[in-house]
Amino acid sequence: MLKINKEDKLAKVSKYRLQRPDITFDIDVHEIIAGETLHSFSAIPRSQGDITPKEYCGFGESEADALEDCLDRIRDVDKGRLEFVDCGANMKAVFLGETR
Repeated sequence: MLKINKEDKLAKVSKYRLQRPDITFDIDVHEIIAGETLHSFSAIPRSQGDITPKEYCGFGESEADALEDCLDRIRDVDKGRLEFVDCGANMKAVFLGETR
């Protein structure tokens, strides 16, 4: 068992790239391997270091489930509505703030 501080989370990250005619962005899938979160996996769309609001992030108990949930949330969202925001505080709300 990995020993980390009580409030810390340690994740293994897989990267995917979604290419659309008008925009290309990455989707990072975080697998929590130490620490507690609400879901074991989070899929977070990213562009140039920024991430989307939580409403476009996917969650699940497997990498495939989280990725599929994310893709379902962004499927019909066009470039103008897919807003990327500063990673700092939003990342904490999306990823680190989700506890069991």
